[in-house]
Amino acid sequence: MEGVCRLCDRETALEESHVIPSFVYKWLKDSSWTGALRCGLHPNKRVQDGYKFYWLCGRCEDRLNTWETTFANLVFYPFNKEETNTVSYDAWLLKFCTSISWRVLTLFIEEDNFYQNAPEPMRNAAKRAHMVWKEFLLDECPHPERHEQHLLPLDLIESYTSPDIPTNINRYILRSVDIEVAWSSPKNVFVYSKLGRFLIVGFINVERRKEWGGTKVHVQRGVLGPRYYTGSSAANRGAVKL
Repeated sequence: MEGVCRLCDRETALEESHVIPSFVYKWLKDSSWTGALRCGLHPNKRVQDGYKFYWLCGRCEDRLNTWETTFANLVFYPFNKEETNTVSYDAWLLKFCTSISWRVLTLFIEEDNFYQNAPEPMRNAAKRAHMVWKEFLLDECPHPERHEQHLLPLDLIESYTSPDIPTNINRYILRSVDIEVAWSSPKNVFVYSKLGRFLIVGFINVERRKEWGGTKVHVQRGVLGPRYYTGSSAANRGAVKL
C-alpha cells in the first residue's frame, strides 16, 4: 500500500504496523487457557489481534522493531516468566516507551477524532507532544523534553480493604492490554498504555512532573525493578512499593 509514512513523512510503500507490539498479543494467546484475547477498551469482547494500520514505511518499522525486540527479550518475557524482577537499561528503553506513546496518540488523533472533541488547550498540548516524540524517535532531538515517559512494572494485589475493588483486578493488572488518552484537566493529560503487567505513561501536559517518583525512564541509563513509586495529579496522589 502506497502512502505517507507517519513517522518519516516519506511517500512510499507502507507496511501494516501494530499500535501495541505483536509480541504482547502472541504472549497473551500462548499463555491463555482459551487462546482468546480481551482488551481493556472492550473487556467482554474476544479479539484476535490488536489495532494495526498501514502507517509506517519498512525503514521506520525496522527502527521501532529494534527497540521492541530488546524490550521483549530483556524485560517483557523475563519478568513474566519470573526469571528476574530487575533489569538495567540504556537508551533503547526510552525509545521504546516513546514509540508506544506516539503510536497510541496517533491512533486517537486519526481514529478517535481527538482533535475535534478535546478542548483547544489539550489539542495544542497533544500536537506538541506528538511532534516532540516523533522528532525524538527520528534522532532529531536529544530527549522528549517535558513530554516524559514513565514506566511502572505491576504485580499482584495480595490484599485490599476497599469493597469497590473488582474481583478480577489481578487479571486486569497482569494480563490486560489497554490504551487511553487520560486527563483530569487541560493541565493534566497523558497517554496511558498498558502492555500486560507493564504500564507506560507518556506525559502530554502534566502539572506536577517532579512529584512522579521512581517511574521516569531516563535518556541514557537506569534500572527497572522493585522500588517505591509515587505519583501526583490534580485528582489524586499515591505511593506504592512494588
